[in-house]
Amino acid sequence: MAKLFISYRSLDSSKVDTIVSRLRSLKSANNTNLFEVWQDKSNIPDGQDWWESIVDAIIDCNIFLFMVSHESFKNHNCRAELAYARKRNRPILPIVLEGEYFYNPKTGKNDIDYWDDIPQELDDLRAQFLFYEGTSFFQKLEEATSIFISDPQRWSDLPAERPRDPRSSDEDNSVISLYDEACDYAWRVEFGTAERFFQKLINLNDHSFRGEAREWISLLREYQTLLSLATGRNTRHKLKLQWENYKRLFPKSFIEGIFDPKDIQSLLKETSVVVASSPTPEKTEIQSSVLTVISDKPAGESIYNILPQPFEWVEIPEGKIPAPETQTKTRGKKDKSENIIKRFSITRYPITNAQFQVFIDEGGYDIREYWIEEGWVYREEKKWSKPLDWRKGSKLNHPVVGISWFEAKAFCSWLSKLDGDNVDLPSEWQWQRAAQGNTEQKYPWGNLFISTYCNHGNTSSGHRRKATTTQVQTYSTKADSPFGVADMIGNVWEWCLDVGKGLSGSRYGSSMYYDERPDPEYHSLRGGSWRTPSNNLAIYFHSSEISISRKNDLGFRIVRG
Repeated sequence: MAKLFISYRSLDSSKVDTIVSRLRSLKSANNTNLFEVWQDKSNIPDGQDWWESIVDAIIDCNIFLFMVSHESFKNHNCRAELAYARKRNRPILPIVLEGEYFYNPKTGKNDIDYWDDIPQELDDLRAQFLFYEGTSFFQKLEEATSIFISDPQRWSDLPAERPRDPRSSDEDNSVISLYDEACDYAWRVEFGTAERFFQKLINLNDHSFRGEAREWISLLREYQTLLSLATGRNTRHKLKLQWENYKRLFPKSFIEGIFDPKDIQSLLKETSVVVASSPTPEKTEIQSSVLTVISDKPAGESIYNILPQPFEWVEIPEGKIPAPETQTKTRGKKDKSENIIKRFSITRYPITNAQFQVFIDEGGYDIREYWIEEGWVYREEKKWSKPLDWRKGSKLNHPVVGISWFEAKAFCSWLSKLDGDNVDLPSEWQWQRAAQGNTEQKYPWGNLFISTYCNHGNTSSGHRRKATTTQVQTYSTKADSPFGVADMIGNVWEWCLDVGKGLSGSRYGSSMYYDERPDPEYHSLRGGSWRTPSNNLAIYFHSSEISISRKNDLGFRIVRG
């Protein structure tokens, strides 16, 4: 397994953390981690010297990843790390961060406009710069690292004297550089050094950054108090109140979001879940990792809102579901009964590929506790590690498909454990209440089928069959249900909680109320899909599939409460 060292300017953390989290989630063919990733903010134990830890990690790594931004070329710490990696003969991969490059039409390639500022250690590596372009980048990175690993003799270690600690250097006293270095140390959790640099700015009596330097010192002292409370077993109960006081100091014009390099917000979330459901250490690690992946999460916001959008909840009030005789096939009997459905919330759209990707990246397929017993047996037997025909980064805003009922249930369990809420698949009655509202209409929008309101299998009346899913926001809001739930008809069949009926007839469904024999190996589906003809798309039609089915038109949405 390749050991990667991450060298970066701390003020680029929001971009770097996303890359690091993805690297840590990559798996080899035998389902082990592809890389061991070292990053100072997460790999230096409390009480261990920052610079000594960095030097040891550079010596221990196989490959040195230098995260390129214009400012990282000037950053004193980054330059010191880079110089030592070169002295130790570590292979260096410069990675140009998002927003730091442009497409050059003359060369037909990505480019940067600050080549003249490149450090000497990188100057001979121009042809090997990698540009972070999303999912394709990781494949290129794997290929590059495999080339380095395949030639260990070329990259054998060259002993070199341990470098001077950059914290003791006074080589640049310009106020801009001082301020940038001070902020960098603050985000690297080198609070003593950061305060010394900020104090130096105050002593210089320069009006440009004097005010910000004073505020930074106050913030650092407040934050260290929080860390002291968090690490003491007898004081952690005071952490929540102190955190609320700390949050009131923000926003700051010179900080994006809240200054929280040790992710105390995650610790607070973790503590609340312990009280609710006593998670194991594995859950805590996963929860922390999710909060790292989505680095722009505002303080106190629910996990649901930091997952890739759209992920909107629609509240469905308590109400009745009528069962008129037009919806009834109970062997000739007319049934005018009504079902009372308690208040709940449902996602406005089916779960998308982007949302399901987070579940995969955070180990959803590998953690036993997310799976019901029978589902875990199938997952182990069939070696599931992702949906069928999964293409990472593809069709991000389309509904996820190719997943079994067991995988949909595991996703629900994962979210429940992260946020301490009760998330599940909808029952058939909940699904129908969300689709039909207080009406008895045949479709979410009314009683007349409108071909352009959904993705379905007809080819007549001017409708061109898509032969695949469409993005969840494709159709007009006029097609939404009376409560504003979208995409409920067509696109993907949606797994429901209920045990299904072992149907021997049409795949496309039957009336909701036909008296078939329940079969525990089947689960219900509602809504139809891109393959379903319009005459089987009424709200009250349903289908059933064997619970391990992973077809390309099976998806789901979720409910809570």
